[in-house]
Amino acid sequence: MEVTQVAMVVTIQYMEHWKVGIDKYPAYEYWPGSIVSYMFLNSDHRTLKGERFIRVHMEYHKALTQRQQLDGQLNENTAVKQELDLLKSGGEVYKLIGPVLVKQDLEEAKQNVTKRMDYIRSELKRTDDLLSGLDKKQDAHRESISKLQQQYQQAQVKASMKT
Repeated sequence: MEVTQVAMVVTIQYMEHWKVGIDKYPAYEYWPGSIVSYMFLNSDHRTLKGERFIRVHMEYHKALTQRQQLDGQLNENTAVKQELDLLKSGGEVYKLIGPVLVKQDLEEAKQNVTKRMDYIRSELKRTDDLLSGLDKKQDAHRESISKLQQQYQQAQVKASMKT
């Protein structure tokens, strides 16, 4: 196997935004929280594997951000539910609709919050399933990339022995 020269080494640091690419390949954007280190070789096959890994990594990061947002929404709604539970049956509840506060029945408010919490929980479960699937894909791509890097290093050693 002949190894061609290294076109680019991409290293993404935590909490920085980098935009990288190779002349004939599209640029990739990495956002805070991304940690990726991969050698792009001048072989379409190897670069494709790197691109797939990066796409999966970006999907994973997007799903993780969505999960964190859902978790925050669930915490907020849990706090609202606890506050509503503290109210006596005759208590007044107002709902903000645009710039107007509209009086709402206490039981109706509790039901709405409970339904919203159920929906958020189902979305959390769906996102967790997506994250576990993407995690498995990332592991498979990491393994594949690791094998390619080992082959590259072995080919370098063989090439240096010939000279």
